[in-house]
Parts: sequence; structure tokens; C-alpha cells
Amino acid sequence: MINSKKHKIIINKKRLDVISADTDFYEFLDDTRFYYSFDRLVMEEDRQRFVQNVEQGCREWFVVHILDANNHPVPCYVSLQEISASDNMEVVLLDIEKLRESESLLDKRCRVNEAIHGLYGDDAFVYYPDRDEVEIITGTGAHMSCMRMSLEQLQKNLELLTEDGNSVNEFITGLRNGSRYLFIKVDGSLHNINSGNGHSIIKCAGIYENGVYNMSVGYIHEYMERTYNDTRKIEIDSLTGLLAKAEITNMVIRTVDLEKRQNVTLAIVDIDHFKKVNDEFGHMTGDNIIRQVAAILADEVGDNGLVGRIGGDEFMILFYDAFDMEAARPRLRSIKNTVCGVFPPDVPGQPTVTLSIGCAAFPKDASNYEELFTLADFALYRAKEKGRNRYIIYSRELHGDITAVKNATISKTRINNRGDMSKADILCVIMDKVVCREDYPVERLLDDYLENFEIPRITVYDAEAGKVLHMAGQKVPSKEVIAETENYILKEYWQSLFQGTEVVINDVSSIAPVNDEVYQLLIKQGMTACLQVPFKDRKGHKCIVSFEAVNKRYVWNTERLHYYRLMAKVLAEYILV
Repeated sequence: MINSKKHKIIINKKRLDVISADTDFYEFLDDTRFYYSFDRLVMEEDRQRFVQNVEQGCREWFVVHILDANNHPVPCYVSLQEISASDNMEVVLLDIEKLRESESLLDKRCRVNEAIHGLYGDDAFVYYPDRDEVEIITGTGAHMSCMRMSLEQLQKNLELLTEDGNSVNEFITGLRNGSRYLFIKVDGSLHNINSGNGHSIIKCAGIYENGVYNMSVGYIHEYMERTYNDTRKIEIDSLTGLLAKAEITNMVIRTVDLEKRQNVTLAIVDIDHFKKVNDEFGHMTGDNIIRQVAAILADEVGDNGLVGRIGGDEFMILFYDAFDMEAARPRLRSIKNTVCGVFPPDVPGQPTVTLSIGCAAFPKDASNYEELFTLADFALYRAKEKGRNRYIIYSRELHGDITAVKNATISKTRINNRGDMSKADILCVIMDKVVCREDYPVERLLDDYLENFEIPRITVYDAEAGKVLHMAGQKVPSKEVIAETENYILKEYWQSLFQGTEVVINDVSSIAPVNDEVYQLLIKQGMTACLQVPFKDRKGHKCIVSFEAVNKRYVWNTERLHYYRLMAKVLAEYILV
């Protein structure tokens, strides 16, 4: 059986391969069916109809039977949603049997809520953003009544009950924006505005479905004593609706250092090359990406932990009951793959988005919050160092103890942290790291080139086999596109360009009239300009480093050719092939 009632799976429309899915669905697949195409999971009698609906982009709900590991058919409602400008499609599965169980459970919960309401007398509070309307539900059973009002009327009522106009505006704005936690305290009763008796508080939370704000629900508590002190407001990040940095930090510190809750995992999540996304596509696109990534994190974490935004493109997650590698791995894999599925490579006009994630567990790896954060942050750094788009789970055996990690952390600061170094000084620092044989992999070297020399993309080729050895920077093509195009480096026309020590091309469209075949290969890679320098690696193997512009015009400064030649010489210190 599938473990939860709802699943979101991203598949390729042509091959029907599963690109990404939530953790529970991956567990449902188990190891024996992990690489199945989705249609192989559908019962044979339903398979043809499912494939036809995918081909036709059917938006209506329909029923299919999904086979579990024991070949038992599980009846499911299915909805299909195309992902714009890509070859992927989102499949939403609703397990009908689980829905029936949930309906029964919901009925029990409603009876429990009625009993609690009868004990405490609080009113239910619901805001519907699609109607811009508030419902206040009083009483239970046959005595239940519902008062409806517009959000504008609620605002006027609250303003009559308090002199703090800022808190009212903040509460109303939070309702409209779908803040996940809201609180307001006023003098008097919403049922009897003019009574002047007592005090009221409203607490509510935004409810999201697949990242879309559906409603806010909560309660209204009325009391007579002025000493009621449940006034602390949870701080929310205004862009994402997640916990703000201070809020999630305090919650994690309390969980680890004060409550000492066992078997939790802290994960630090970072969007790869986010500055380049902002530079190339603009800050509005960047904000939209942050919101979508936040929604994916919140959906995956659910009630199983905490999630907050701690920086521009950085997030923090605390997973409950995830204390070892096997417990954390499926959650991290699902998050990473879902983001890749929503923002696939090679989609015109849309950035490719990937995540780097580092995590560590308490108390297995660390004895307090400071150590736990240091280890998770170190694991994130290792994920970036190894090429990004991956997660690293801290291991004492692989990475050393906390002292070794702290020493490594001290040495991983940016080369030009203050921004006052010349290009020559930066190259000297880089060359010193390489020549002294520090722990300085080629992936990190390329990242430092990209950051300090403002190069859009760098590719390192095996000049003899025509293969890409490393590629980093903006708009890195998929593995399939690289495999189709990398051999341009061996074409007779391209070899003829290397008359001197390098090739400089400011506009690849100039190649089209001369050799359209090579031009088409370059365009498929997204390349618009390039500067290439040949060199030999430490074992004498012929290589080429290609500094590339993608999807926009770029003019190389030929007065700085010596910098690019030096960068190739530094690469020559590595064994690349």
C-alpha cells in the first residue's frame, strides 16, 4: 500500500520515466522498482488509457489502479498537469482507500474538536482568500452558528477594539498574503463591539496545498482577565511564509540545547548559483524561485519537522525522527529531485535550478546546537565543492571530528572576501593553493574562477577524446545535450581555428555561414561566445579550457589574454584524464 493519501510525481511525457517524487512514493517503489517507468506501475487494464491521457494532456481526474510491490492494485484518482516549456508533467495521485480512511479520521477529529470547543468555548476562525471573506463559527452541533463578514469589515471591527492600528494592518496583510502564523490581541468582543467588556485574541495559520495558499484557520479566545499573556507572535518570513531566521534558529536551539530532543537532523539548504539567476533573469524571477523552493520544502517536511528561511537563498530544516543516513536520505533526495523536476535544464527563458544540501544529526554527531550547525554547514560546503546539485550527510569517519571540521571551515572563506584584490593577486592565491597541494579540487577551482573573474561558464575538454571533463557556471546543459554536442571540439573546422595558442570568438553566429554543423552544436549548448586555451594536464594529456558566454552577447577583453593563459596553466597542475 502507498503510505500516504496524496503524492506528487514528476514524469517525462515521452519516456514516462519518474523524474522526482515525494519520499513516501519512493518508499512505495522500493529498490526492486526504483527505475521503473511510471506506466509499468499502472495495472495493465488501465495502462493504455493512462498513456493516452498523458499524450493528450488530460486535465480531468480519472481512476487508475497502481500496483504495489506484491502486485496488489491500489485504486487511485489521477490528475495530470503539464509543466510549462518542458518535457515533464506532474502526476498527482490520490489513494482512494486512504481517502476513505482520512474521511473517517476527519469525522472523529471533528467530534473531538466539538468536545474541546464545548469545554473552552473558543470560536473557530476561517478566512477564505478566494472570497476575501471571514467566517466566525460559534457553538457546536445543533447550536452551531456562523457569522460571515468581509475582510474589510473585520478590519473595521478590529480597529474599533484597539488603538494599535499597526497591529491590525499587519494582521490583515498577513491574512491576505497567507502568513503561516498570525496573532492579534484586542480589547472587547467581536460578537459585541460596543460592550467594552473583556479581551480577545485571534490566532490562525495559513493552510497551503501544493504550495498554493488556500485559507487561514484558527480560533478566537475571549477572556476577562487583563493578565492573559499569550501574546508572543511567531516571526514569519514575508516572502515565503516560512519561519524567519531568528524564529527557526531559536526553535532549533530550544529543541537541541534545552529539550535535548533525541534523533533529529539539521539540514542547511542553498540554491546553487542564485546570484547568477538574479543577474540573468532579474530579481522578480529570483523571488518567484525562492517562493517555489520554499513551498517544496514545506510540502516535504510537513508535520515532520521545522523549516525556515535563514538567508537570501538559504534555508534551514529540522527533521524529527531522522537520526541516521538511511532515515535522512529519502527526504533529501526527494527535495533535490523535485526542484530539478520543476526547473529542468534546457528550457528556453527559464533558469535551471538545483540545490546543495548539508546535514548532521543530534545527538549522534554533535552535543549542542553550535556543533550541529557547524557540521551541517560544513557538509553543505562539501556538497558545493563536489559540484553542487547534491546532498552530503556528515560522517565522522569521512570528514573527521568537530575539531577537524572547524579547522577546515576556517580555511574555506572566499578568496577575495573584502573585494579589494587585483586579478593578479587572486591568481597568485589560487596558484599557491594548487601548487602547495591543498585540499583544493578542480570543481572548487572552477567556482573560484567563475566568482572572481565574472565568467559566465567554464568547460574543460579532453582534447583527444572530445569529451567534457568538467562544466560549471550558468545554464549547464543536461547530460544528454552534452553527449550530443561535445564532439564539436574534434571537428576538422574547429581544429583549424587553433592556429595560435587560443581561439577567441565574440559571436558564434559568425560561424554559421562557414560551418553550420558546428554552429548548431554550439547553439544547442547555449553558447554565444567563447575563448579557448589548449594545455596539457600533469600527465601530459591534451586538454582545452573553454571560457564561455551563454544566451547573451559577450566581448572578450583581449588585453587580458595573459590571465586566461595563466588560468589554463593552473589547470595543468591537475590530473584531469
